Amino acid sequence: MRRQLLKRGAAATALMLSLTISGCGGGSSTDGPTVTLATTPTSAPAGATVTLIAVASSDIGISEVKFYRVGSSSNTLLGTLYDSPYQFTTTLPSSATDSVTYFARAEDDDGNTTDSEDASVTITD
Repeated sequence: MRRQLLKRGAAATALMLSLTISGCGGGSSTDGPTVTLATTPTSAPAGATVTLIAVASSDIGISEVKFYRVGSSSNTLLGTLYDSPYQFTTTLPSSATDSVTYFARAEDDDGNTTDSEDASVTITD
């Protein structure tokens, strides 16, 4: 009888330990990171330098933030940063008219990605 109780007690302890470990999250996430993008300045002449500022976060950590310029037929990867602060300096195309649009893509430590809303720089004369 004592052996049976010990076996049951060990099984119950193992089950509780398993439930505790599996319920703690295990350090992974299926939710993507959050990311926002701003530009400074928000208006400038073609050929001017602008800074793209991304704020990215995730409950498991950010592995990288990529910066893109939006094109009519495809997007151009401008650069990738691996550490905060995520600030990338680029030059507005000299042929730009009206506005130039950018977005940032954040990737968390599990490989989940999220794109920011677009941020634009208005081209001035």
